Amino acid sequence: MAATVLQWDPQIQFEESNSKEMGRTLDIDFSNDAKKFIRPLPPISRNSSMAYGAGCDVSETIPTEAEGLLAIDGGQVVSCIMPTYGRPDYVLESVAMFMAQDYSRKELLILNDCPNQFFETAVPNVRIFNSQSRFSSLGEKRNFLIEKAVGDLIAVWDDDDVYLPWRLSLSVEDMKTRNVQLSCPAAYFVYCDDSNLSEGHCSNARNGHPMWMFTKSLWKELDGYPSITLGEDLGLLNKFKQSIGKDRSAEIAYCDIRRRDRFMISRERSRYFHTSSEGGQNPCDLKPGHFQVIPHPISDDLLRSLQDHLISQRKLSIGLRSQLLSQISGRAISTLGVTAPVTYLESKKRIEFLVGYGSLGLGGDLGYEGQIVEILGHRPQHSISAHAPSRVAYELNAEYTKFSVEIAFNDDVSMSNATASFSIAADGVVVASVPQMIAGDSPQTIEADISGVQRLDLIVKTDNMGSCHTVWIDPILESANDRAPRPVASPPKRGSETPQLTIGMITSPRPDLAIRDAIDRLRWGGFKEEIHLFCEPGVEPFGNLVDVVVHRNDTRLGALGNWAHCLEWLFQNSSAEFFLICRCDHGDTELA
Repeated sequence: MAATVLQWDPQIQFEESNSKEMGRTLDIDFSNDAKKFIRPLPPISRNSSMAYGAGCDVSETIPTEAEGLLAIDGGQVVSCIMPTYGRPDYVLESVAMFMAQDYSRKELLILNDCPNQFFETAVPNVRIFNSQSRFSSLGEKRNFLIEKAVGDLIAVWDDDDVYLPWRLSLSVEDMKTRNVQLSCPAAYFVYCDDSNLSEGHCSNARNGHPMWMFTKSLWKELDGYPSITLGEDLGLLNKFKQSIGKDRSAEIAYCDIRRRDRFMISRERSRYFHTSSEGGQNPCDLKPGHFQVIPHPISDDLLRSLQDHLISQRKLSIGLRSQLLSQISGRAISTLGVTAPVTYLESKKRIEFLVGYGSLGLGGDLGYEGQIVEILGHRPQHSISAHAPSRVAYELNAEYTKFSVEIAFNDDVSMSNATASFSIAADGVVVASVPQMIAGDSPQTIEADISGVQRLDLIVKTDNMGSCHTVWIDPILESANDRAPRPVASPPKRGSETPQLTIGMITSPRPDLAIRDAIDRLRWGGFKEEIHLFCEPGVEPFGNLVDVVVHRNDTRLGALGNWAHCLEWLFQNSSAEFFLICRCDHGDTELA
């Protein structure tokens, strides 16, 4: 049966819903090359006993020409399936998340069976099926969408959850790496209307269904979801377990995932009631109307800020440590410092310790619930995890001259109000400190002179111990024999058109900051080149600084972020052969 095709009228006006995000004018070019069509679906012709959507009056809206709906070439296509009912504003947000995915070969199929509500879109690769009668079950809706899917891979895409831009690419990669037919990560985030995201972990009770990706061939082999509304996911999973047998049980193991790579926020605190859990606030929005599906950011300001923070943190952890450094092709990067075997503080005799929660974590262990230390998505092998308020003391026996360490909040302290002060005490005297660090800040480095010190204490104080998971990363001890002599650099060639060296310095507000002294130290060391000074917000204005260009950051980047910003700016704006980046901290100048 040939489908009846009706040409879309570009002058149509949409009826507003009770959502503030609805009723916008559709700004689309309706030229001959970008027409929009609506067509009733032909009856399903199948020999199987499954006739998904039988008896329902379903039509499909097509954002491009009826022929060649998806212009996707090569590779595996991922079809995201999203059943929806009475959540029109969440549909807009879900489409925005789909469009933000970094995996290009994708389509999103939406099935709306809310009578008298009609959705349409001009968004590429988004297909909407409107039914004027209810489907018999949620399992039936999922089966209907999978049957219509073009892709070889099926991704569950629930309308009330938040998917981060790497949701599809990581799932595809996991399926390839492990050679499995069903992929699901072991952990995710949970939003409960709190400024700090909670932790979610998959189990028998929570099987992670909103994060599943599986092959369409597996779905066919299992004869689809059972036709029920509550527990359809568990029904399909049980079919899968039975089909593979105990000898292949590893294929359904949840894959380990770094915190930075978790790609879903479960919206427990939802505007609408949930099907299978508590936390929703209102019944479905069943107001009749035509709704134009235009991608829209998350309307919940707090949830959107948490989402943005996770995205920016992942970019920082990946970009700073790999992309920025990889750009410096052909440039030599040398590290001055330890040449003897490294001695870590955690290997020394511990005198005492006190932690605010859990236990003391050593060697990458977080110290509670079997979790591991993770900083900007990386898992350090050497760390001392001491939930604040905390104190950890070690015996040194006057064997070392210098102590250096990075301080940070663990990644699971995301966008919270947690603050902490870090200090290092040598034989009872504080020799280095960071007065305040806020959860979400980039790691900072502390160094201290510990010549002749018998006892070293690491101290963290906080006024809010909730989720104050503080970590000392790579705590390194150095003796007088550990340092290699500083190599003598060849003097710059004066008069050359291309400068051989450009200097960058980063700084932030500090109680004892002496910027002029830091610059003088560079000058005394023989560095006469122009200095580019990158200042965090709050740094007081300077007087006349000779041969210094001051750059003021619009927003606070943290030590690591400011370092990356400085490096990127120098790389893009300087033709020098070498860069020297240093940090002004407590009156000292540290080479970076």
